[in-house]
Amino acid sequence: VSAAREEVPGRRGYPGYMYTDLATIYERAGRIEGRKGSITQIPILTMPND
Repeated sequence: VSAAREEVPGRRGYPGYMYTDLATIYERAGRIEGRKGSITQIPILTMPND
């Protein structure tokens, strides 16, 4: 993936920032003050050969 985008590869050839981007998305899920309800997040990430 990184080579196709002409970027420096990280783990298993994926861009190094991919894991940081996922963490940022996960951090945004949560409670909102003054609002009722809930958020359920079920992240699924599969890598080749896993």
